[in-house]
Amino acid sequence: ADVRDDMIVFSDAKATVTAIREADGDVEGAVEAQRQVVALRPKDPDALRTLAGLQITVISDKQTQAQIIQGNAALRAAAENFPSLSVDGQSVLDDPIGKAINDEATQRVQALQAQAQIAASGAVDAYKKLVALQPNDPSTRLELAQAAQQTGDYATAVAAYERFLELAPDDPSASVVKQQLAQLRQALGTSG
Repeated sequence: ADVRDDMIVFSDAKATVTAIREADGDVEGAVEAQRQVVALRPKDPDALRTLAGLQITVISDKQTQAQIIQGNAALRAAAENFPSLSVDGQSVLDDPIGKAINDEATQRVQALQAQAQIAASGAVDAYKKLVALQPNDPSTRLELAQAAQQTGDYATAVAAYERFLELAPDDPSASVVKQQLAQLRQALGTSG
């Protein structure tokens, strides 16, 4: 019993660390702390939902950062841009500064997109575990469907949306879900 009590205290402490990191704006640190909470309490729906939600926040943060970098790069490149000089269609003056700015921005954006994709996959995994614990909860199915759709896992999204509609056919969001299903089925080349 002492070991179990220690594990509960430790997992509660980790959950507190998650909340503190999130409040401090360290969402990625909060994700790591929450992963540890889930490892200690793998069948805790609240822990899984918190993890998935944090990962969705990371996705949004990374996408926003990428957009800012792209905008800043465009502005910096325009400010630094030297006019290109060409003679008979041959460039005689390249813009190395603009090229360097664009190359750096492209690398940073690609890294952020990769990080967002990892977070998205983590969110889908957390929602799949949550669905396994709560197979008849329509909101969990809807959350899984939305996360899967965001990651491009259309087959999982379709299955989750379909199950959501079976569980909650009269839900206020059912009409929007049916529209999403139609678009996803078209993307998959299936009907239903």
